[in-house]
Amino acid sequence: MAKRKLLSWFQRFWFSSRRGDRVKGFTLLELLVTTAIAGGIVSGLLFIVIQLMSVDQRESAQSETQREMQLALNYISTEMRDAVYVYTGTSLAADPSRRNGQSLLDFLPTNLTTESVPVIAFWKQQPFPDAVKLKCAGSTPPAGVACTNGSSYALVVYSLSTYDPNDTWKGNARITRYALTEFNSLGVATGGYVNPGVYNNNFDAWPYGTNETGLVNLQTARPANATPAALVDFVDTAGSGGACPNDTTTGVKYVISPTTGVRSFYACVNDRATIGDSQDVLIYVRGNVAGRPGSSGANPFLPTLETRVLSRGVLGRLPTN
Repeated sequence: MAKRKLLSWFQRFWFSSRRGDRVKGFTLLELLVTTAIAGGIVSGLLFIVIQLMSVDQRESAQSETQREMQLALNYISTEMRDAVYVYTGTSLAADPSRRNGQSLLDFLPTNLTTESVPVIAFWKQQPFPDAVKLKCAGSTPPAGVACTNGSSYALVVYSLSTYDPNDTWKGNARITRYALTEFNSLGVATGGYVNPGVYNNNFDAWPYGTNETGLVNLQTARPANATPAALVDFVDTAGSGGACPNDTTTGVKYVISPTTGVRSFYACVNDRATIGDSQDVLIYVRGNVAGRPGSSGANPFLPTLETRVLSRGVLGRLPTN
């Protein structure tokens, strides 16, 4: 009897639970509301993640650009420490008291001025290439080469260039380096090179010098067009002004270079008039992240970086000194 009652109770419980399962569940409206709430939460989280990724990418682009600008400044300043003569902005431009009124740039490759803006120019000692050293060590040294020196003077020019015919570069502009050396890497004489140490020549009036007929241009032809090496990309092109330290407060007169043009890359060159005084140069450069991933924004440029270089040369120095 008890067994029968227990079985009957179990059957009623089973069927009642099954009927309850058939009526349990969510309505369509509940599903839609739940989906909308979940979608809003997921969208908000995705938006936050995307914003964080964008900020990280933008900060990474700025940090990388600033790091590259600093490396470029370090490279230029390291090379300029070996400079024996640095041109001021006035020396680069046309000047009636120099080179028959011509600019220094009139004696460099044509594309150097048509495709870029020369900013810094200086002379430094350049060791002879191995091919020339071998010739000097032979029984018949090359004529007109000062083999005992083991080096000659090279004219180095740093420029700001926006020229990019093949869309190779992503930034607005880049700093390039050009060097006019006496010989190329194969030991062949470079066309247009004039040794500043011959015919009473000097750095300031190069390539003019005094020979047996008087003051003449010693360069027979301009150097051939060459592709300057790119030092760094993502340099800014906008901006104006740019100022050098005031000589009334510092006691030192600086001349800005170039004398006109943009001021995202420029230099202030010591213009002391006393022969024997050392030259120091202030170099300024400002990067621009435009072109890098995450570079969108109204003000993508960076603060201007600055460095000061004291060269080993002296103002008014002659190549024979």
